[in-house]
Amino acid sequence: MIITSPNQLPEIKNSWYVFLAGPIQGAPEWQNNLPEIPGVTYLSPRRDDYSGFDWEEQVAWETKGLKIADIILFWIPSPVEKIEGRDYAQTTRTEFGEYLALGKKIIFGAYEEFPGRRYLATKFAQYKGTQVHASLEDCVKELQEIISGHKEMTWFTSDTHFGSSRALVLSCRPFNSVEEIDWTMIQRWNDRVKPGDKVYHLGDFGELWPLQYLNGDITLVIGNYERKLDDQEMKTLLDHPKLDVVDSCEVKEFFLSHEPTSGLERMKTRSDKPWLLFGHIHGRQKVKKFGIDVGVDCNNFAPISIDEVRFYINAIEKGYYDEDVWCQ
Repeated sequence: MIITSPNQLPEIKNSWYVFLAGPIQGAPEWQNNLPEIPGVTYLSPRRDDYSGFDWEEQVAWETKGLKIADIILFWIPSPVEKIEGRDYAQTTRTEFGEYLALGKKIIFGAYEEFPGRRYLATKFAQYKGTQVHASLEDCVKELQEIISGHKEMTWFTSDTHFGSSRALVLSCRPFNSVEEIDWTMIQRWNDRVKPGDKVYHLGDFGELWPLQYLNGDITLVIGNYERKLDDQEMKTLLDHPKLDVVDSCEVKEFFLSHEPTSGLERMKTRSDKPWLLFGHIHGRQKVKKFGIDVGVDCNNFAPISIDEVRFYINAIEKGYYDEDVWCQ
């Protein structure tokens, strides 16, 4: 499946989004000749129709696509035409540097004689890139290997508060605007979580529009902000096809609750004493003797994997933290 600019994206993201980055002006139309891969949706900036072209609309569509993409496939083919007053692939070079520095998963290829190929390959290796390909076929082969090799994972997060200026201010989030933090969290979510992964969000999700762009099967544990919703807002939440909404739940050796205090109260009668995963406190103390804060404010504004959670739990169990960690 391929979606071309400026067409709308599906209402629910349930496939791998692969953004097809590369030159358009002066380049052959390679984007429409890629093989179909099950579970992959290509996002192509090459329009089907350039009549009535709107530059700002194009840039906005491409920027959104690059941010939410699971993989960016940069391919620079040999040019077929010289465009006066323009260097070949000039925008592509800027995008390559920007999204390489942002840590996006990138597949990169360019024809052998491309000017600056060696420099781009050097920077690609510096930022932990893989091989620079000399053919589009090899780029597609790497794409297929990445997708077929993915093993489904479990993730936890909390307190995204999408759309909230209050969270931006009171949690001292290091961003210039609500829009910036929202799109940063969407990008970082998709950089980690992939289609088919399981995500447990421990409450205070915020506005629901980001669900159109987020990967994973999401279980939302009700938080204090969800409890404030009116009947219609709660119905919208419960009916959303992307969400499974619960009051609390258990995953493996973990009990999940929005507030740490209510979670502890519910576990008082338990003999097995599971570890508690919680949110609500916005990173004011990430590691406690009984569990971990999985909220975005103490996890680089991204979901945290079950393996990372177990890393911290292991440190608690083995006594790696001294009493200064737990001092009152």
